[in-house]
Amino acid sequence: MKKLNNELQENNLFQKLQVFENNRINKDVDSIYQLLEDNFGSVSENLSVCGSVAKVMHGSLDENYRPKDVDLLVRNPFYYRFLQTNVQKLNIDFRIDDNRIILFFPNIAVELWQHNINEKSIRTYGKYKGLINYCFIK
Repeated sequence: MKKLNNELQENNLFQKLQVFENNRINKDVDSIYQLLEDNFGSVSENLSVCGSVAKVMHGSLDENYRPKDVDLLVRNPFYYRFLQTNVQKLNIDFRIDDNRIILFFPNIAVELWQHNINEKSIRTYGKYKGLINYCFIK
């Protein structure tokens, strides 16, 4: 299904909001959203930025902080299984572990974490600039 021009497209939000100074990183992260959006129509609450980047988005870490990687929490098990079987469509090196997929983009690594429904940690949830879901453990 083709999106109308006036609909919000999740697959270019990192570029649009210039989340990272290096636009190549914005494009790389957006490509993950694009892959999911192409298959499911929307990412919605099923994918959240987590870890140190989420803390920067929330204002808990200085915005000049330079992350060593980008962590994404895949909250929907169908999305995670889809990524496991279709990650090669991103045309980059990757590794699949028990509960995460590591993507080796040229400028940064992205770790896709499978949501653990038995997790006992308390997470803070939010939306960066009202558009990008994030969460982090306090």
